[in-house]
Amino acid sequence: LYDHYLALNFHHYKRSSLIQVERSKIIINDPEPLLEIQTCHLPPALVHEYYRIELTMYNSGDKIKNGLIKLSCAESIEDIFCFTDRFVPTNQLTLGSINKNESKKFTIFAYSPVMDPNRLLNIHTKYTTESYETVAEKQLPIPVEQPFVARLTFYS
Repeated sequence: LYDHYLALNFHHYKRSSLIQVERSKIIINDPEPLLEIQTCHLPPALVHEYYRIELTMYNSGDKIKNGLIKLSCAESIEDIFCFTDRFVPTNQLTLGSINKNESKKFTIFAYSPVMDPNRLLNIHTKYTTESYETVAEKQLPIPVEQPFVARLTFYS
């Protein structure tokens, strides 16, 4: 109706003073994750050590039907390796179902063949509930250091 009114009264407006009509936009974002990723570990990790990390996934939202936890290093996937509690190499874990206000624990082991005091492990969790799908993420700093610095000096 408004566009029809403009068309009828177009001769009253100069070309430089036309009214512009803005269209509305709809932006759909993923819902805020209600899955809290908690970690327990004792830094620093040592070069060539199987460094134990306990992950606790606490669900404060709707019941989670299923999900997938992906593990990667911020710099390079090849510099850090993750293992399950049976020492099977992996970069992902199955989340499974978690009821509201309950948690689920996972134990992983990170292994790094090189020293890096600024190492970051990315924990990317994509999960599905009855009504939506969303992602929870966390970056875990894991400084990797040499186990010993041995120096021998001989005096005569």
